[in-house]
Amino acid sequence: MSNKNNNNGISSDFGFVYQRLVFVKEIIENCYNLDDSFTYEGVDDIEMEFGLYSIRHHNKLIQCKTGDIDSVVFDKAIMNWLLSDEKYDSYWIVSERDFSFPHSVSDVATRIAERAKAYLAEKKGRRKSGKSIMNQIIKKYFDEKKQSFLDVFQTDIQYVLSHYKKTVLDYDELRMESFDYYRINRCPEVKDNLTICRKRFETVLNRIKDRIDENESNRESTTITYSVFTTIINETTSLFSDSNYNCDYSDFKRGKLNSLSNNEKIMGSREAVFLKKVYGGNMRRVLDSLVQEYYYRDLKEYYASKGSLNKAKSAELVAYDHYSDTKPCSDLFAYFTDVISKHIGNEIIVNDSYNKGCYVYLSSDDCDDDVFIDWNEENVR
Repeated sequence: MSNKNNNNGISSDFGFVYQRLVFVKEIIENCYNLDDSFTYEGVDDIEMEFGLYSIRHHNKLIQCKTGDIDSVVFDKAIMNWLLSDEKYDSYWIVSERDFSFPHSVSDVATRIAERAKAYLAEKKGRRKSGKSIMNQIIKKYFDEKKQSFLDVFQTDIQYVLSHYKKTVLDYDELRMESFDYYRINRCPEVKDNLTICRKRFETVLNRIKDRIDENESNRESTTITYSVFTTIINETTSLFSDSNYNCDYSDFKRGKLNSLSNNEKIMGSREAVFLKKVYGGNMRRVLDSLVQEYYYRDLKEYYASKGSLNKAKSAELVAYDHYSDTKPCSDLFAYFTDVISKHIGNEIIVNDSYNKGCYVYLSSDDCDDDVFIDWNEENVR
C-alpha cells in the first residue's frame, strides 16, 4: 500500500475520533431536559464526501471536518443542509482548522450551479449515482425543461447561510473544553479531584463510542436521549468517587492500547525492553503487559490523589517479597510467569490485571529503589 493511502487511512481514522468527541461535547453541554436527544449520523441516504460528518440536536445541525476546508468542501456542507428533511434554527461547522473565502448567497449558488451543469454534461447519457449529493440537489432544485435552478434554490441557500455558524477547535482544544465542562458541571462534588473526573469522562466517552460502534456495524445511526445519557452518568458516578474506584479493565485497555503502542518513549522504556526479552519480541503480549502496568499506575494515581499512597506501597512491598522468595530459573519467560502469577493479596489489588501490572511497574525506572525488580540481573538499572 502506498504512503498516500496510508495517510488517507490515518486521516479518516482521526476524522472519526474528532467527530465522536464533538458528539460527546454536544451531549455533555446540552443534555439537561427530558426531551433532549442527539443523533450521530453513521449512515445517510446521501453520500457523505470529503470527510464531512453530521450530528443533529433538536433544531441544530452540525457538520464536523478535520483537515482543510476550501469552497468545494464548504459547498458540500451547504448542499447536505439543503437536502435535510426540515429547516433548523442553526447550522454549524465544527472544524479543526480555520477557513475563509467568499460565501455570500450569490457566491455559493453560482459555484453549485456551475458544478451542477458540469455534472450534468459529464453524466449525459450515463446512469447517475442516486446517492450523489449533486444528483440529489439537481433532483430537488433543477428544472430540466428550463435548464435552470428554481427560485427556491437561492431562497433556501439564503436561509441556511443566515443561520450558519462555525467553531474552530483542534483536537486538544476540543478535548480540553469537553473535559473542563464535564468536570465542573457534571462532577461538582469531585471537581477538584482530576483523577476521578478524568476517569468518569473517559468512561462516558467509551460508553457512547461503544453505542456508535454497535450501531454502525448494523448500518444504523446512534441517538442518545436524556434517559440514556442520565443512565450513563449515574453508572459512571457510582464507579468512581472519593470512596470507590472501580475501573473496568476492558474499558481501560480499549482506551489505552493505541496510545501506548504509538508512544515511542513508553515503547523504549526499561520495562518495555525487558518485556520484549521475556516474550521473544511478541509485541501483542508486550502491549498486554504494558496495558496492565498502566492499569496499575492508574490505580496508584487514584490513591495518591486521596493521600493514601501507603496502600499502593504496601502492595508493592508484598509483590517484591514474592519476587525475592521465588527461585530464579534460566528460562526467563517461565521465571517471569511464575512470579507475576503470585497473588499479592493487598486490599487494593482486586483483580489479576492489577496484580500483574504491579509486578511490571516494579520493573520500571519509576518505582522506588527498595522494591525495584531486576529479574536476576536481566533488568539491571
